[in-house]
Amino acid sequence: MTVAVNSMSNTYHTRGQGMDVKKQLQEYRWIVKNIEMLEDKLLEAETDIQRMTQRFNDMPTSEGQHDKYTDKIADIIEIQKEINEEVERKYKKQNAVHKLIESLDEREQMLVRCKYINGMTWEECAVEMHYGWQHLHRIHATILKKLNMR
Repeated sequence: MTVAVNSMSNTYHTRGQGMDVKKQLQEYRWIVKNIEMLEDKLLEAETDIQRMTQRFNDMPTSEGQHDKYTDKIADIIEIQKEINEEVERKYKKQNAVHKLIESLDEREQMLVRCKYINGMTWEECAVEMHYGWQHLHRIHATILKKLNMR
């Protein structure tokens, strides 16, 4: 299943068979981890800007030094912008997965969340849902077929 971005509204639409639904679901947890990592980088960049701004304000006025710090701060701000854009793209992917999940019935949602969102094993999902793991595999196959047809 592929995900296309409508440039006018910045929303995701699903169509075709390009990016496999199972792969999209499997990537969910990595998307979350990458978002967390990028948000940590944003916090580091913010800290760097605050630290540099403090140094800049505490310095005696020297044209060359101010330009040096101003350039470094501008570089950090540019990095922040790039990180924010990447985080936004990842949030859109995450939301596309949530929309896929929400299109399922409650039992199917629970299975997908157990397996792909919470990262549980098939056996753990089976215990949680009070089904045999073989039955969950059949439900899972039905879910993938249903989602791939959308």
